[in-house]
Parts: sequence; C-alpha cells; structure tokens
Amino acid sequence: MRYSATGTGAISSGLFRVLDSIGTVMLGAYSGVLGRGSRSVVEPGGWVGGRGLGIGGGIGGRTGASIYDRRYRGPRPAPRNTESIWCADGNSVKSDDMAILDMSADALLRAAALVVALFVVGSVLYEVLRPKLPFEVRAKYPKHLPVIGTRKGDWFPQLQARWRNSQDIRQATEEAYQYRDEACLMPILDMGNVVILPPTEVAWFQDQPESDLSAHIHQLNAFQLNFTLTDPRLVEETQPIHQILINSTLTRETNNLLPALADEISRAVRDVWGTDTDNFKELCLMDDMPDVVGQVVNRAFVGAPNCHNKTLVNSAVTFARGLGFTSVLLRCTPVVLRPLASLIMTLPQKIGTRRFFRELRPEVHRRIQELYVKQTGKTENGRKYNDFLQWTIDAAVQSGDPYMMKPDTIMGRVLLLNFVSIHTSSFAITHALLDLAANSPDYIEELRAEIVAGLEKHGGEWNKRTLGDMPKLDSVFRESQRMNSIVTVASPKPVCNPEGVTTPSGLHLPYGAYIGILSYPILHDPVLYPEPETFRPFRFAERREEADQQGLKMEKARQGWISVTKTYTAFGTGRHACPGRFFAANMLKVMLAYLLLHYDFEKLPQRPRSPTYSVSLVPPLKATIRFKRRKEPLYKWDTAKVGS
Repeated sequence: MRYSATGTGAISSGLFRVLDSIGTVMLGAYSGVLGRGSRSVVEPGGWVGGRGLGIGGGIGGRTGASIYDRRYRGPRPAPRNTESIWCADGNSVKSDDMAILDMSADALLRAAALVVALFVVGSVLYEVLRPKLPFEVRAKYPKHLPVIGTRKGDWFPQLQARWRNSQDIRQATEEAYQYRDEACLMPILDMGNVVILPPTEVAWFQDQPESDLSAHIHQLNAFQLNFTLTDPRLVEETQPIHQILINSTLTRETNNLLPALADEISRAVRDVWGTDTDNFKELCLMDDMPDVVGQVVNRAFVGAPNCHNKTLVNSAVTFARGLGFTSVLLRCTPVVLRPLASLIMTLPQKIGTRRFFRELRPEVHRRIQELYVKQTGKTENGRKYNDFLQWTIDAAVQSGDPYMMKPDTIMGRVLLLNFVSIHTSSFAITHALLDLAANSPDYIEELRAEIVAGLEKHGGEWNKRTLGDMPKLDSVFRESQRMNSIVTVASPKPVCNPEGVTTPSGLHLPYGAYIGILSYPILHDPVLYPEPETFRPFRFAERREEADQQGLKMEKARQGWISVTKTYTAFGTGRHACPGRFFAANMLKVMLAYLLLHYDFEKLPQRPRSPTYSVSLVPPLKATIRFKRRKEPLYKWDTAKVGS
C-alpha cells in the first residue's frame, strides 16, 4: 500500500523527526554527563558522533549536531586501508578494530536513546489519549476543584502539573495546605490525580471502611505487587497472615527479642563500621546501613546463625532496594506496557528472591521436618524457636491450608517483612545520624549521659523499661522523623464503592478516584511545631515532661515516637498506621545507643538536604559521615545482661 506524502507518510516522517530530535538531545545529555562526547568513526561526508551531540552534548563538550543529519566538516580522514583512523578532533589514534568497536558502542547508545525517546513520546500520547481508551478505568473528578501545580498559560496543564508536583512534592503539599476548608486536586506523575482532603475531614477519612476506601488496594498499586512479587497470592487477602503476625506476635515479643537484637547490633556494627580507634573513617550511610539493619532484623525474623549468612542478608537488601525503585518505574509506565516492562524492571528483586529462598530453604525444611517428627517446635537442646519464621510455620500448620505450608510461601512472607523493615529502618537511622552530626555536639553528650544512666539503673538489661527511661533518645527519633518523614501525602486510598463516596462537605467522588490527606506541611506547621525547620532533638522530651508535671498521662503518651495523632503522621494515620513501628522503634533506639556509646563523630558543616522521589522523601543517598571507634566505650555493651 502506498501512503500519500500529505497523509500517513507525512505524519510518520514528522514523528520520526521528533524522535530524532529527542534521541539526539538524550544522547547528547548522556555525553554531557560524562563530560565528553562519544568519540566515533568519521566517514567522508558521514555523521559526526563525537565531542558532544546535540543540545545536551554542549554541556560536556563542544556543541555537536544531529546524529542523522550533520555532515563532517573537519580534515580529510585517512584511507581505510591504513592502520589508523581519523576521529572527530582530527587525531589519527584508533585502529580499524577499535573503530569497529566504537561504531558498535555508538550504535547501541543510539538505539538506547531511541528506545527512551519512543517511551517518552508514547507516554505523553498515552496520557493525552488515556480518557478515550476503552480498557482504562479512569475516574472523572469534579471540575471545580483547584488543581495544584498548574500555571496560567500552560499547555496540557494537567501533565505539566504532574511533572512539577513530582519534582517538588514539598512545594506541592505546601500549596495544597493553603486550602484549609476545601478539597483540591493534586496531579502526581506516578499516581495520577489525588483528591487532597482538608484537615477538617481527616477524621471522616480515617473512619471509612475498607469497602469504601481501600488501603489494601493502594498497597497493591503503590508497590505494583502483581509484578514485583514472584507470588502475588501472598498479598491477595486484605489481612494476610504475615500482617496479622506483625500486629500481634511481633509486637508482643519485641521485649523478649531486645537482648538478642542488642547482641546482633554489636556484631553487625563491628563488621560494617570496623574497630579502628586511631583514624577517622568515612562511610556512606545509605550504602552500608541497610546491611547493618538487614542483619539485625533477621535475628528476629530467621534467628541465629541464619542472620549471619551474608548471602541471605544481601539478597534481602537487594530485594528491598529493587522493589521500592521498580515500583516507582512501573507506576510511571502506561498500564498496557507494564506486563512487558516488568519482565526487565523486576529482575533485581527476582534475583534477590531466588537467592534468599536458596539460602533459607534448608532451614525451613529442617524446621518443618522437626515439627512433624517431634511436634514440639524445639531444637535439640530443648530451646523453642522465637522468630518470625517459626511463627509463620506455626500459623501455617494451624490453618491446615496446603498453600500456606509450602516452603516458598513461608519464605515469601519472611522476605516481605524484610522489605518493609529494611528500607524504612535504614532511612530512620540515617536521618537521625545526619541530624545529630550536623548539629551541636552537646546533643550527643546529653544522649550519652541518659543512655548510660538508663543502663546502670536497670542493671545493663535491654528491655522496654530501660528504653522507657530514655525520653531524649525517643525524642531524637520523633523529631528527626517529623522533619524527614518518608510520608508527604498520608494514606492515599482509592474509592472502591461502585456508587462512590461523599465527603462531609458534600463532595462526591466516583469509583476509582484516589483520596489522600497531607502529612509534610502538617509536620512543618509553625503553629503546631514552633521553628519547624530547626532540628530540636529534645522537643518532644520537653513536651513529655510538661505533660507529666501537669498530670496529663494521655498527653504524655502522645509525645512518644510511636504515637500516631492527627498532627503527627510519620507512621501513617488511624488503624492503617505502620503495624511494625513498635518493633522498629525499639530496635532503632538500641542501635543508635550502641553507636553513640562506641563511636565518635566528626561534625558535619551542614545537614545534606533530603531529596524527594514522587511522594516520598528519602535520605540523601550519597551523604557520608566520618567516625572512629572509641578506645573505651562509655558502657561495656558486650557485658550487658541478657534478660527481660
């Protein structure tokens, strides 16, 4: 079939030129980042592939030209039968074999740039055409809602608002916070449109049943669990067994686990941080703290010596990192492309899953066999296992469900718990260390004095009573999380009622609409928290003391780190607040105590700013601190008593 030059052929030609331009800019930007162009072969009258390509290449090298159109204007190249070949800068430095390799590398780079360009153009077209696609369920939002992030004169204002809001979610939430008595619409790149309710309707939002506003479906969407898990059946139920175990058994057993966690913290920190007492050492927190946290939490999840298996711990860390990053990429990918894109995007966590299962499988088989043979769940020396793995096996036996008894199902639940524990706990301890290192050293000295006094009072035992006598340590984490909470938009949920829902103000939102409440601007409200941008580590300890002096027991309890209120949403809100926060908070306080008692820190000139990705605020990924181990610890941790 022949296409008219003024019809489809012209459209195709125009689209190809657009892709050419985008590909050129992207390839040039890549070259610019490297600080040089891609030095490539030049044929007589051929294209130039060196010294910066297109607009972006001018950043890192000389401004170049389109990879398709620009003709070579430099010196005449040497004949091809010589041993050298002329490059874009006129120097004869490469052999024919090297030139062929260069050509291959450039071809791959151009192909990659073209794929990215196709993806960008396709995504934009998809968003423009999305309302008319028959396979898309897209909620129709009320048109009168103010739209956050739009600017006067914008082309495609919703698309531009999505980009702006996703680039700076802090600014977007602050803008939305100005609407104190009415809802507004916040477009977000990887979530679509989210209706932000005003503070006056937070209580209504928290009280809605799962059948109307579903936190479970949001979790499936947020982490793209149908693609990122090797077995999505693990999260089919609204209340899966691992979540029930976190709410009940893990929380109840935290106090009994603390001595073992304290022992593991000592071992893990020595392994990763070292024991040099003479020289300061520099460490990238987000590179190394996940390994420490991974080893420590697995003491409670799979027990010792399994938590000392470096391959198992590294696999869990790989899975946790991969799932979080991949879920963002998949949310940005058009729905119709996700099944295909996920095959490549999910490779890191699938590799991590396979390795984790391989390392843990012998232990699972041994425990199941032991359980069936002895019906005791005890080891050879009679000590009952007290870890999440054993609790999961026990729950599976009680259920009588063959699927729950499968080793892969049991290990999958343990791995899921690793995901929710490792990345959030690594964020929290990293933020706390950066905040303390960037502020007055007097804060660290006050904390050390409190920790030593608490341990001496309780005979060196780590338990809830000991931690209860360390209000400043608790306050440091609550203040650090107030300033750096990963949550900027709290508890977004989709409307699951086919008839939609109606807010107290009369706003009707249809099936499929997303609703959320603000977190970041509330945590930074100067009315609620004076000097909100100043790190005041003992802010909540002071409030706690004031409430205690006035006999206000409930108000005193509200100042604790794990307390969730309408004005403190770092752990989420309402009944859907983080269920594992009791375990995580106790473990992290013991970890920070160990670090402060055994290491000295150089003061940071300033606190590195925390970046945002979509609606999440995360620690600066390359931030470092300098430290060295103390010659004499302030408290002999390794002789601390083990008990409850």
